[in-house]
Amino acid sequence: MYEVRLARQAERSLRRVRRGDPSAYRRIVTAITALAANPRPEGARKLAGVEPPAWRLRVGGYRIVYDVRDAELVVLVLSAAPRGEVYRSVSRLTPKPRSSLNRRTRTGGAA
Repeated sequence: MYEVRLARQAERSLRRVRRGDPSAYRRIVTAITALAANPRPEGARKLAGVEPPAWRLRVGGYRIVYDVRDAELVVLVLSAAPRGEVYRSVSRLTPKPRSSLNRRTRTGGAA
């Protein structure tokens, strides 16, 4: 059984959903709770181009984006928001690759 944790961004986005669409909020919370038993349910998809790897799960017009940490048995929910908004918030949470930052620092200029 995995432990489900919410990132701050996920807590904020869930509060917005709860105020705006209470029935969707209940469905999203049910789906998030189910991730403890199965972090990769049918319909979950791995997101391309996101580091560290993240997964998304559809719940109606909403998306839950989360990270599965198998070694720690943790599911970290990054965001839960309408489809058009959720990917923007995830791109802000995704760290830039360290290699390009290190190369720029070593040479003192652009990579």
